[in-house]
Amino acid sequence: EYELRQKDVHDIVYVDDQIDVPDVVELYLDSSGSMFKDSELGFNDESRMDMLYNVTYGFVDGLQQAGKRIGKTTRLRFHNFAESQKDSPLISIDKFLRGHPATLKTIFKPNNGYNVEDINLTPHYDNQKRAYVVATDGNLVISDRANRESRKMKEIAKHSNNSIVLFEIGGRYDLGNAVKSDPNISYYPIYDKNTMLQAGLEVLLGR
Repeated sequence: EYELRQKDVHDIVYVDDQIDVPDVVELYLDSSGSMFKDSELGFNDESRMDMLYNVTYGFVDGLQQAGKRIGKTTRLRFHNFAESQKDSPLISIDKFLRGHPATLKTIFKPNNGYNVEDINLTPHYDNQKRAYVVATDGNLVISDRANRESRKMKEIAKHSNNSIVLFEIGGRYDLGNAVKSDPNISYYPIYDKNTMLQAGLEVLLGR
């Protein structure tokens, strides 16, 4: 089971002394087979999926605490991608923490296969301050998928209301290689959850 625990956001190192939170956070989470160990559970088994679950809840915790400090709320939407992509409704952090059934199903029981990563980013260009968090652990083997999604990421990142961070777990892969030189995209090859949590919160809570 995963639970939120209090964490003083003062522990987080920021680029400057001010913090903000997005209006909306779009989380794209890879749940293909390589994210798991022997079982397809990913709970408390030190798998990449277990790490991703822990870090995701850390992001939510940081967003909640920072939002309370500045009097602002954030809404969340989860996108779980493997052989197909499952998308949750857009909900408040409070709803998520109370256990929103459709969102929890999207995260933990999407029933969307394990063999490939059919990610499909949805660009938004509105007046909302929006953050995209993308986490994957391998090359996108579907034909032209890396080219298609890297083009989307670069276009999303051009808009001042948007921020985007890509985590590639366990190495550097084709999607990261395609966007790593874009100054508007935060790109991190990740090998441990503490680094991932720190880097993500700096993007999510920065101005």
